[in-house]
Amino acid sequence: MLRAARGSLHSLLVSPRTRLALLFLLAAASSAAAQVPTSAEVAASERFVAGSRAFDDGDFRQAVADFRAAIESGEDGPAVHYNLAVCYYKLGDYRRAETAFMDLARQFPAMRDLAEYNLGLALAHQNRRADARNAFERAQAGSDEQLAELATMMLERLAATDEAPQTRPWTRLIDLRVGHDDNVALIDSASLPAGRSTDSSLAELFAYFSGPAGDRPWRVDASAYVVTYPDASEFDQGVVYVGAAREWRPGAWSLDAGPGVSRATLDRDGFEQRVGVLMNARRTAGNVTFAARFAHDEIDDLEARFAYVAGTLDQLALVVDYAIHSGRFIATYYVERNDRADPGVSADRDRYVLRYRRLYNATWTADLAYEYRNSDYAELSPAREEKRQQLGIDLSRSVSSKWQVVMQYRFADNESNDAAYTYDRHRVSIGMSTIF
Repeated sequence: MLRAARGSLHSLLVSPRTRLALLFLLAAASSAAAQVPTSAEVAASERFVAGSRAFDDGDFRQAVADFRAAIESGEDGPAVHYNLAVCYYKLGDYRRAETAFMDLARQFPAMRDLAEYNLGLALAHQNRRADARNAFERAQAGSDEQLAELATMMLERLAATDEAPQTRPWTRLIDLRVGHDDNVALIDSASLPAGRSTDSSLAELFAYFSGPAGDRPWRVDASAYVVTYPDASEFDQGVVYVGAAREWRPGAWSLDAGPGVSRATLDRDGFEQRVGVLMNARRTAGNVTFAARFAHDEIDDLEARFAYVAGTLDQLALVVDYAIHSGRFIATYYVERNDRADPGVSADRDRYVLRYRRLYNATWTADLAYEYRNSDYAELSPAREEKRQQLGIDLSRSVSSKWQVVMQYRFADNESNDAAYTYDRHRVSIGMSTIF
């Protein structure tokens, strides 16, 4: 049985064909002796062979499509799942590779040591060092002696780099969209009073940048968001945020905390300024990730006519992210407490979001989300309560190694004991996004 070659982090990945082609051929021979293959089995075999050929040619995106097609045609052995995971790794899609290796370990116990080792590589490439260390330790404790030796070497390498300053590459995201909104007056981020509804097309830009601050364990974050409504320019908005965070890695936890400031405009005039602190905690155990986020903001109005927004805002989010076959299930609970100058924008909110993310193949990803939000305006007289349900559907298709086409639809239904705040909202958009 062939093993991984020694060398760089990238080259330590075990070859999918040298180790698993034999397994597949043995399985096929056994099946042939028992019965004549069905047309579906022949199709699955052909797609597996095509995927292996594409892999050998270095066309990993085509190999992913072929291996996915083989699975959909009924080929469900360890070989095809392992090869698919390796292709994601070769493409630099370490998040999908992570999910695929975790699925492999769960579905095929005989492959667990190999899957855990390669999972550690995928996690290391995401700079999730504590999670990578846990995966390598599981491979080290397995029955495969050579994989255990390789895992020990990777643990030593992680330990050596832990003692040196860590450099992390910059993350940059750009998202451009156009669309239509039939209720642009009701925008959560602006906390606008719902005096009326306006129907308009829209164009929006979001940009995000994050990276290391020198050799110290600090990260710099910055973002900008602009949305314009040609038929309702009084609701044009812009937000710029700059923050910093210090990062810690105590054991299996990933922690960061730091200050941030943002300034927002509305109708091209100064709207509000927020100065606050943000704290995050994250831990992965097996195929489940737990996360918590807390933010406190002191808010000042930037124009006298927006004095009603001044005050404070506290937010807490608790997240459970569960990796399942070909996707993820994410449950989030949000708590929001407002203490603003105007009780009409000073709600206490509880929000629940359930999201299912499905990775269909190398190019298509779908997100389906359901949200329930309860808002209590207890300081108003009479008090107002709102219950909003929202359905979200996102489809994205990769058109190159960096760019994706993203389509998004949102439907919201808000019920209130004050009829003036009962509404429906439809929002649809399409655009392009890239991470580089």
